[in-house]
Amino acid sequence: MQQYYKKPFTILAVFLGVFFCLWLAQTSIQAEETDSVQEVTSTVETSVQSTETDTVQEETSTTETSSQTEETDPVQEEAGTVEEDGTLVIDENNTDKSKTATDLDENKETEVTLEIPSGETYRADVVLVMDKSAYSDVDNIEAQSKALLDSFMAKVETGNYSINLGVVVFDGWAHDAYSLSQGLGDVVTGLVNVNADTYDSLLEAIMYKFNSDSEYYIGGSNTETAVRLANRMLAADTQTPDQNKNLILLSDFESYIYSGPITINGETYEMAPVSKNNGHYTLASLEFGSSYSSWADLLSDWESGAIQSRDDFNTNCFMRWGNEGASWSNFWNNIYPGGMPAELAGITESYFQYLMDTEWAITQTAGDNYVNGNDISLLMTYEALKESYERGYKIMAFSTSHDGTDGENYNWNQYLRNKPMDFLEQIQNDFNAHIYGRTSTDSDIDNWGTTIGESFDDINYNIEYLFEEAELTDYIGDDFDLVETAGTCPFTLKIGSQTLTPISLGSDVWAFGSLIEKDGEQTYQYVLTYDRSEEMFVLQINVPVKVSDPLRLSYRLLLTADETGDYPTNKLASLKYTTEWNESFREYFEVPYVHYEKEVPQEEETTPSNDESESQPAEKAVQTAAAVSQQKSGVQTSVNGFTAFWMIIALAAFGGIVCMKKER
Repeated sequence: MQQYYKKPFTILAVFLGVFFCLWLAQTSIQAEETDSVQEVTSTVETSVQSTETDTVQEETSTTETSSQTEETDPVQEEAGTVEEDGTLVIDENNTDKSKTATDLDENKETEVTLEIPSGETYRADVVLVMDKSAYSDVDNIEAQSKALLDSFMAKVETGNYSINLGVVVFDGWAHDAYSLSQGLGDVVTGLVNVNADTYDSLLEAIMYKFNSDSEYYIGGSNTETAVRLANRMLAADTQTPDQNKNLILLSDFESYIYSGPITINGETYEMAPVSKNNGHYTLASLEFGSSYSSWADLLSDWESGAIQSRDDFNTNCFMRWGNEGASWSNFWNNIYPGGMPAELAGITESYFQYLMDTEWAITQTAGDNYVNGNDISLLMTYEALKESYERGYKIMAFSTSHDGTDGENYNWNQYLRNKPMDFLEQIQNDFNAHIYGRTSTDSDIDNWGTTIGESFDDINYNIEYLFEEAELTDYIGDDFDLVETAGTCPFTLKIGSQTLTPISLGSDVWAFGSLIEKDGEQTYQYVLTYDRSEEMFVLQINVPVKVSDPLRLSYRLLLTADETGDYPTNKLASLKYTTEWNESFREYFEVPYVHYEKEVPQEEETTPSNDESESQPAEKAVQTAAAVSQQKSGVQTSVNGFTAFWMIIALAAFGGIVCMKKER
C-alpha cells in the first residue's frame, strides 16, 4: 500500500518541477522583451532629441544668415525721409505703378514686369477757384474754364482717367458753385466726377454769377475763404493721391475781405466777412491806407507775430452795408450757419451806420504795424495756400491784375504798392506755385505774359504725364539669377504698345528709343545698366512718361533654391522721379513672391528611400518599437499556451494515478 502511494507522488513532483522550469523560462523571456522595448524607446527618444537639436541648429544658422544678408541688403528709407539731394521719400501708392511676377514654369523660371503706370485708371482732382467780384475778368475766366472742362471730358472718354472737378466762386465769401447752380443752397457738395452725365451741371457751376439780386451776393473780394474751401474739398477725397490734386486760383488779387471775428453790441461772432476802416469811410474800403510800403516787411511782421499782438488787431468791422442792406441781410440770413442771430435781427441801416461811426470807427491806431483789409486778406490767403502746399497739392494762380508798368494810367496794384504782385512772387518761391499773368514786365514771376488758356495747358500736361524724368532701380532677390542668352539683351522695354529695340552701348549697358539732347549732351531716351557684382540694374528714364502710354520693363529670373517655399523676386525696387514742378520723390514698388513646391519621388513599399530614413528618423524608430511590441505579444502567447498544455498533462496524469489506486 505504501508503495502505491509513493509512486504517484513521485510522478506529481516530477511534473511540478517541469512546470516550475517552464515558468522560469517564461519570466526570463518577458524580462528580455522588456529590455528590448526599453532599448527601442531609448532609441526613439535619442533620435527625436537629435532631430530637434538639428532643427534648432538649422534655424539658428538660418537666422544668422538672414541677419548677415540684411546687413548687406539695400536699405529702404521710411516715408517722409529726405535724401541728401532733397528727394522726398513718399508713400508707395502716390504714383500708379506695379511690379508683378508670373508663376514658375517647368524650368523654375518667372517673368518679372515693372509697369508705370500700372494700367489702372489715373485719378486727378482739380478745384477751380473763380473770382466773380466786380472787377475780375469774369467773361474770360468762364470761357477758358469751359475749355478746360472740355479737355477733361476728352481725357475721361479715353478710359485712362478719372477726373473730379470742384468749382468755388467767391466775392466777399466763398461758395460751392455746383450746389448754388443746382439749387441745393449754400452747402458743400464737393468734388464731382467728370462724365457725360455731370458735364452740363458742372458747366452751369462754372458759369454761375453773383449779382445784386442773388440771395448769396455780398460784394467785395475774399481770396482767403475761397482757398480754404478748396482745401476742404480736396482733402475730402481720400482715394486720389495728394500729389494728383490741383488748386487753380483765378483772381485779380485785389482782395480786402477776410473771415474773422466781429463784435456787435458786446457779442462776438467768430466767422464773418470782415475788414478794416479808419473812421473816415463808413465801410471797409480797398483804398484804405497802410503803414507797410512793402510786402516783405508786412510778411516779416506777420510771421513774427508783431501784427497779431496789437490790441486792435481783431477790432474788425462788417465788410460793408452794400445795396440797401443786401450784404448784411444776405450773409446773416442765407449764409451764416443757423440763420441770423436773434440779437441782430433788429439792426436797421441807420443802426448799422451807428455801429460804423462808434464801435467800428477806428479799428487801428496809426503808426507801426498799421494794416488795412488788403494786407490781412493777402496774409491770410498766404497761410491758406501754405496749408495747400504742405498737403502736397499743386498750386496755380492766374492774375488778371496789372503791375503798374504796362502803360496803364491807373490800376489797383500800383496803388497798393505792388503788394499783390509781390505776394504772387512769394508763393511762387515758397510753395512752388505756378503763377501766370497777362502782363509782360520786369517781374520775376516765371510765367508772366501767358494767357489763361496757356496756363490751363500746363494743368492738362500735369495730368497727362506722371513725371519729367526718372531713375528705376531694382535689386534681384538672393534666390534668383537673371536669365540670359548670349548676344542678346535680357531686358524688354515697351512704351505703350511699341516694343523698343535694344542698342548695346558696351558690356551690360543697353539703350532704348531715340537720341535726345539732355543737359547739353546727346543721350538716349532710356538707358539700362546691369551691375553683375550687385545683381541689380538701373533704368534711366530721360523723357516724360505719359499716362496713356505706360512704360513696361520685363525680364526673366531663374529660381536657384530647391526647397518648398515662397521666394521674393527682388530685395527692393524704387522709382526716383522729378515732376514738371521740379519736385523730386522716391517711391518703392511692392515685392512680388513666387511659390515653389519641391517634388517628392514615389518610394517602393519594401525599401524606404535614404531621404525618408534621414528626414523621418523618429517615425521609423516608432515603427520599429511597434514591431518589437507585436513580436513580444506573439512570444507571450506561445509561452502561455505551452505552459497550459503541460499543466493539463500533469493534472491528467495525477487523476489517472488516483483512479488506479482506487481500483486496487
